Amino acid sequence: MLEAVIAAGSWSIGRDSAKEAIKSMEISKILNRKWEALYMAGIESNPIPLCQSLLIFSFVAGGPTLNKKNVYYWVRTAVITAQSFGMHKDVTSVPTLSDQEKRLYRRIWWYCIIRDKNCSIGYGRPPCIRPDDTNIPMLSSDDFIEEDEVLKLPLKYPMDEQIIEFAIQDAKLTKIIDILFYYYAQIDKVIKNGGNPKAIIEYCDIIMSKWLSKLPKRLQFSYNDKSTHSLFSLRLASVYNLLLLLLHKSNIV
Repeated sequence: MLEAVIAAGSWSIGRDSAKEAIKSMEISKILNRKWEALYMAGIESNPIPLCQSLLIFSFVAGGPTLNKKNVYYWVRTAVITAQSFGMHKDVTSVPTLSDQEKRLYRRIWWYCIIRDKNCSIGYGRPPCIRPDDTNIPMLSSDDFIEEDEVLKLPLKYPMDEQIIEFAIQDAKLTKIIDILFYYYAQIDKVIKNGGNPKAIIEYCDIIMSKWLSKLPKRLQFSYNDKSTHSLFSLRLASVYNLLLLLLHKSNIV
């Protein structure tokens, strides 16, 4: 997983000149190939860091048409790998996993769902995970408890509450995406048959507004309120508004 973090971080290094940019890009490509070689060699066998590294690497794999092993490929590889280890199933009663491992399994699988749906929306590809493929419960704050595996005590520095809130709301928004995908198809059918999809669009608007009304204040991005300006609020706002655009495209075009 460390190699995946290094490869991902290398693409974020500042470049002051064109020459430095070319050199930095070449180094990043080498680090990418190094990580991929380690992955293909099967060096990592632990399911948790293996799936984590695949999800991290999916951010630096390039766009949908760069090459055959692009972001779409690596997200699906992460999903398939997580499924092969049973992360898509409710592991609450699995005796062979520790409480910490169960929490990480749930978090990793939910992030697989989030990445899968985001790639589907962003690149116009069909999602890999269907709603009935999993019985994992919705994320809760208890899933983000970090503890010492030996002492069984909470870590001295727990995860930031805003990050926990963001992750839970991001997962809830992803559940709505599944619903919208179904209705997007229904809207297209109605339009092709010469009908008016107004009723369907209004119903979807209600679903989305309910999610927005329950969003914690500090995660509700507002241009005029700087206290809401954060990476987390902006991320949720961007996905939410993209979904609105897709929902109302028949009114825009």
